[in-house]
Amino acid sequence: MREESGTPVIFSPEETRAIRDMLSRANEPPVCPRCESELDVQGPSEVGPRFYVKCHRCRRAVFIGQDSG
Repeated sequence: MREESGTPVIFSPEETRAIRDMLSRANEPPVCPRCESELDVQGPSEVGPRFYVKCHRCRRAVFIGQDSG
């Protein structure tokens, strides 16, 4: 997958599961499963326990919530 016009590419299902597992561990900051840089986590959102997770280095992102993974 290639990034077009500044839009992040989504993480794969396996990467999303790894990120979700990292978010469940309170003592460890989440890192990108691709490049190991620190992830930017925004959330939870107003619509529930959803988080927007982005890697600025790889330019990948994903929404993680109760239904993802």
